[in-house]
Amino acid sequence: MATPYRLPPNYMRHQGNSGRHFVGRHYEREELKILIKDEDTQIIQVYGLPYVGKTSLVKTVCQELKDEINPERLHIKHIHISNNSSWSDISNMYNTFTNCSSITNTKWKICIFDDFQNIQESFLPGFQELCDNDFSLHRNLKIILILSGGKPFQFDRIRFAECKVSPLSIKDAQLLFGRCSDIETDDENKEQIHNIIRYACGLPGLLIYFAEKFSQFRHNFSFNDIYKMICDETKLNDWLDECTINRRNIKQEMDKYFSQLSHEQQEALKVLSYFPGRFGIEEAVEMTGSSSQPASKMHVLMPLVEQGLISSDLELQYFQVQELIRAITKQQIDNVHSNDLVKLKYTNIIGKSLMKAQDIYDKGLIYEALGIMNNNWENISFLMKKGIDAPSDGRTYGVYYEITLKASDILMLCHPRDSRQFFQACLQNSLLFGNEEEQALMNIAYGVSLTDLP
Repeated sequence: MATPYRLPPNYMRHQGNSGRHFVGRHYEREELKILIKDEDTQIIQVYGLPYVGKTSLVKTVCQELKDEINPERLHIKHIHISNNSSWSDISNMYNTFTNCSSITNTKWKICIFDDFQNIQESFLPGFQELCDNDFSLHRNLKIILILSGGKPFQFDRIRFAECKVSPLSIKDAQLLFGRCSDIETDDENKEQIHNIIRYACGLPGLLIYFAEKFSQFRHNFSFNDIYKMICDETKLNDWLDECTINRRNIKQEMDKYFSQLSHEQQEALKVLSYFPGRFGIEEAVEMTGSSSQPASKMHVLMPLVEQGLISSDLELQYFQVQELIRAITKQQIDNVHSNDLVKLKYTNIIGKSLMKAQDIYDKGLIYEALGIMNNNWENISFLMKKGIDAPSDGRTYGVYYEITLKASDILMLCHPRDSRQFFQACLQNSLLFGNEEEQALMNIAYGVSLTDLP
């Protein structure tokens, strides 16, 4: 069942400013009000992730402005742009609004273009011309562009400002989810609700969707059962395919958003999405290909953090791809050629591990690692056989244990027969040099390789 997310007409008037589907946003609300009141600002671009609450923010602020002044002195037109919108339809709706003779004594005319990222590129010169002509004729005109994107449009000869809408804080997200689901946070469900917020990336549209699911099933299922239906990683892709908000599928909307990222950012997101858990700044920079050009990390890694695709600590030392983003991005690389998977994993795990082992037997493996780091993928089977035949003196055990621990799934996928022998050798070495936990993990890796062997 699709969940209504955009506020219906007069919603805030009936609900008050603490409307059920809107929480927080105090800074963004004040920022947007200031920009609307600023006489020098002609266009305001409100941008951010899909379902982050851009339309809800704009409508809330406009209603608050109506409450501050005489409502008849603030006139608003909401124009939604779809992939099928024609320029004649867009311009006709706009001209009808700006040229309406019945609107008198108006303090502001605000024309809102929603989903502006859908506008065809060939329409942009016409839009620029429309603005050039009308801003001189209508001094009280404001245009607000709402767009799902990581960066706003650029215009010539127009004074525009930007308002970025970020995902909700954990506190506000908890408040929104509780308000829409009528579920109070307690010691028993606190961790689960936090995970729901994490899965929803702090996006209000998704949080409301999840809340509706709980309301829909709560009479027939327990909280824990519904939670597992939503946040079970094996089922995440299923609901991504069926999740529709405002008649739009979330996966398709996110795919469109990803397509706006630079090629380097898209590739970095794919690589990082293959790694669950957190990673440090050095690993992140190396994995995103920024290490050779340190300045480029500001153009690759940090924009992904700023857009909410990757979370980080306050000191920007540890990073983690959001669970929702991982699920969507991994779908794009699940069926790529095995050599591409090798590149994702081996460059950054096996190669890096071997480079650390400065005393590996006669340094021969170091050169093989350098070959991998330089895209010499055909040496991988040879490298594993070197590991199998390495003398059992403990010097290589730590490195191969790390490789098995971090890359066993890719080893089995790309080189199933070699990996079986590799894990067997690692297990034998662990019996000599490893502790009980390491021996158990090596035993599991070897056992799985036996069952997965084609």
